[in-house]
Amino acid sequence: MKQIILSIAILTLSLNIFAQQQFENKNLNTGQLYFSAPSNFERTSEPNVSEAARNFNNKGVEVALKENNFEAAAELFRKAVASDEYCLGCKYNLGMALINTKNLDESIKVFTDLSLINPQYANAYIGLGESYGKKGLFKESVSVYQKAVELDPNNVIVLCNLGNALHQIKEYKKALTYFDRAIEINPGFVVAHSNRGTTLYGMGRNKEAIKSFQKALALQPDLPEAQNNLGVVLSDLGKEKEANQHFSEAVRLSPKWNYALYNLAMSNIELGRRNAVNEQISRLEQIDEKLAKNLKKAFWGKFLLDVSDVK
Repeated sequence: MKQIILSIAILTLSLNIFAQQQFENKNLNTGQLYFSAPSNFERTSEPNVSEAARNFNNKGVEVALKENNFEAAAELFRKAVASDEYCLGCKYNLGMALINTKNLDESIKVFTDLSLINPQYANAYIGLGESYGKKGLFKESVSVYQKAVELDPNNVIVLCNLGNALHQIKEYKKALTYFDRAIEINPGFVVAHSNRGTTLYGMGRNKEAIKSFQKALALQPDLPEAQNNLGVVLSDLGKEKEANQHFSEAVRLSPKWNYALYNLAMSNIELGRRNAVNEQISRLEQIDEKLAKNLKKAFWGKFLLDVSDVK
């Protein structure tokens, strides 16, 4: 049985996260891959913040955005918080910098403290949701994203992230309602269309999933996740040549994306394209040794070659 890999995109106020979901014989195994694209660190305009906290905070924002140095930014945000523990923007920025440096336990503490200082501050729950999600604590992520939606019901990013977290715990019907709400508010929200397709696929509604991916690609043809996911569904329906075209496009758009490359190679195995698979094995060995090993086994198993050198 061939193995295919689907992706779901999670957006936050300052990060793009792509959490890969691996399907093997229809059994879901979850792994995660994160891409950072910070854009919304806050230059605090809170009226009662001390001058020292404001200066440290704004310098931290500059370091994070211009230099992409999150460790240095985190130290500046720590100084800002030490100067004024009630500066909401400073704490929020510290939490986001900690997420970027993978200090998730500390980011959870910071965002929890932030929610206690101001229970009506939606960003505190958004940060918590992201931190929990990166730790694989999706039930906790659902809980705090629900609070964020209560506070900011028309925020399509939060609605989409809540849908993503629900998807992770296989609450597909509930997830679908939040993707639909996000699309109703913003019909051009590409990620919501793509992730809606992922959830529909999880529900076995493949034809509807295809339409969602096609809608996402009509809005943004260069979205590699939607290209990959459309390929997954088409492959599942036995339309391997069409699937292969979408896997190829996903790899073209994101040449070092291990899962898209793996899917393309698996598709080429199904189509009997040995030379292409050999080339993709070589490329994947430089990116993900574990997936490359799995690919070799699938390749050799398909073409009845000697597998004695597989360790």
